[in-house]
Amino acid sequence: MVRNFAIVALILSLFTIPWLTNSPGDLFSEANAAAQQEQKVRAGQLLVGFKPGISVAAYQAATSRNCVAVRDHIASLAVSLVEVLPGCDAAEVSLGMSAESAVAYVEPNLIAHAISAPVRFQRAASNILGLSANDPFFPQQYALAVINAPAGWDVFPGSFGAPAGVPIAIADTGADGTHPDISGKVLRSATFVEGPGPLVDDVGHGTATAGVALGTANNGFGIAGLAFNSPVVVVKVAETGTTTVFDIANGITYAADPAKGGAKVINLSFGASEPSDTLFRAIDFARTQGALMTIAAGNCGDGSSAGCDGVVNAMRWPAAYAPQLDNVIAVAASDGNDQRAYFSNFGNFVTVAAPGVDIISDFPLALSDNGVSTLSGTSFSAPYVAGLAGLLLSQNPSRSYQTVKALIQQSADKVGGQPYDASGRNDFFGFGRINVLRALQAGTPPPPPPPSGGVDAKIEVVFPHDQAGNLRPVTEAPLVNIQATMFQAGTLQPVPCSEAPTLQLWRSFNTQPAEMVAQAAAGVAVVDGIAFPSWEFNDVDVSAAHDPLNKYYFFLRSPGLQGFRSIVWSHGQDARTIFPTQDVPTSVDTQQPTGPLDGKIEIVFPHDAAGNPQPVLQATLVNIAVDVFDHGTLRSVPLDYPGAVRLLRSLNNQPAEVLGQGQRVTTTRGGVTYPQWQFNDVDVSAAQNPLNKYYFRVQLDFPNVWSHGADARTIFPQKDVPSASGAGCE
Repeated sequence: MVRNFAIVALILSLFTIPWLTNSPGDLFSEANAAAQQEQKVRAGQLLVGFKPGISVAAYQAATSRNCVAVRDHIASLAVSLVEVLPGCDAAEVSLGMSAESAVAYVEPNLIAHAISAPVRFQRAASNILGLSANDPFFPQQYALAVINAPAGWDVFPGSFGAPAGVPIAIADTGADGTHPDISGKVLRSATFVEGPGPLVDDVGHGTATAGVALGTANNGFGIAGLAFNSPVVVVKVAETGTTTVFDIANGITYAADPAKGGAKVINLSFGASEPSDTLFRAIDFARTQGALMTIAAGNCGDGSSAGCDGVVNAMRWPAAYAPQLDNVIAVAASDGNDQRAYFSNFGNFVTVAAPGVDIISDFPLALSDNGVSTLSGTSFSAPYVAGLAGLLLSQNPSRSYQTVKALIQQSADKVGGQPYDASGRNDFFGFGRINVLRALQAGTPPPPPPPSGGVDAKIEVVFPHDQAGNLRPVTEAPLVNIQATMFQAGTLQPVPCSEAPTLQLWRSFNTQPAEMVAQAAAGVAVVDGIAFPSWEFNDVDVSAAHDPLNKYYFFLRSPGLQGFRSIVWSHGQDARTIFPTQDVPTSVDTQQPTGPLDGKIEIVFPHDAAGNPQPVLQATLVNIAVDVFDHGTLRSVPLDYPGAVRLLRSLNNQPAEVLGQGQRVTTTRGGVTYPQWQFNDVDVSAAQNPLNKYYFRVQLDFPNVWSHGADARTIFPQKDVPSASGAGCE
């Protein structure tokens, strides 16, 4: 039976970009604009889907009898792109091909069009944030805060020392391979359109979707992608705003084929105004290869976006295949207030939602002044879900696409102000707006309960060496291996191997906030015949510690043991903690922060037990004040900042202890009124003994911490040996 296909437009990119008045650029050429007015099918071309298992002879007979030339063929889908020969009537050829016993369907090769107004790119001033920190536009990425990404990274660090993430395929307009957030992480690439290669993005859409999903973090440029340790498979299926169903199906097949792209996560921010058997076959092929597809739901929610023809909620495929193909996640768009974006499509096909309004992401360097742009659309909601799927698979590569999809659905937040049905979904948000933290927590087996009373984690340098791996004195070595042991609190009894969590090694240099150096799973060490869990961090850079003017410290954290005492180890060479003069804020935020923070301390009143002022090196008690700044700035958090500020203290080889939570007060300096947290009558008497080592640090609700001390040369203590009675492994 011949299907009567309406002439449709396959819509590129499902995105709307607001006009930016500070940007005169128009990325669409006159030729491309004219192309959008031409016919909506590729004249003279048909897509022929053959039945499974047909012979080569039957295939050749069907094509030879029907006045067509085969231009291309996707063997995995049994779909051919044929061109009607000159002098033949296309309608008659379609009828003739459909009558062939080997043919399952015939459909036109639909032309794809961009649905937005001409793209305008953002020209942000170079000092828009006044930041010098890594990823300067990270503080503007409100979406990462909304979906709880930073907290999720703490559960499963996408890049902070974790193994490389799983590949994510971006089927789009290519990607800027010179962009610092893309460069160096292209695993494979292929193009299925005429024109420049896959790493040339003349529109910017592919670079932007890739940036949202997996843009490199902590490289001092642009933004942070969600799965920022995942490599990318760049699949170019569109060029300058137009493409075809065949090209998209070809790209999906490449991305899913283990012998080619081999990606288990494929993002597609495209949609057609009618269903297509060829697209269905391509996505079903991806399903058979175990690939999950995140697909933009569409931007016709109010009918005003380009390509909607004024039809409210005009459906878009292949997102609408979600009820039929279980490897499809159809992604709707939410805004910064967790409401449905006005343009977002809705219906029973929607799986989940993700932020899609004013999303700042990467953009080709040739098309922008600073490598970023601000965009809106379900095009930029879908790659957030692709990034989350990538994190879940990186966390456990053995997971099936069904498990990953279920974790994403089950962990979503029920936002939007609309009721959810008994199954937990509605037509606007599906199962809800994604939550990275909850998804990764749901995918993480609960850690074994810690030993009663908490644990002590202690470290030792086991192999100071040079770049060639030669043993060097610890005071000269540029690199060291650091080994950690975890004991039951206050004892030399190691935790059992069955209760050995992942450990993170953190390092603080001078007055910089601490950074995570690496993460390690437990191994087994044997000392004097005693087997116990041990963690090793190799080739840790300690070259800065050679300069006595520097201050350089390590400590440990365990993501699975937050809330227990003794999870931190700090040490250095001098007992007398430096009490720096605190930076004075130059301004105060008006909005609550959405990114990392710096907590900085100052001794404001060294005194004795009677309350009399004393020199800082003689005082037995001090008051400590803490200011909290946006990371890398002198901009204070707002007066009503709700986060907790805690002070931790470490003495000698003892694990750090929490002294308490600061009391917030309001203070004014330099004409700026800002919040400050105070800790009164803190005991520092032990620091009067130069044989002691004594340090403070501040712990915030965000990942950043602040450590400091008196001497640069880090001491490498001998680690305690577990007692025979406390052997942790058999």
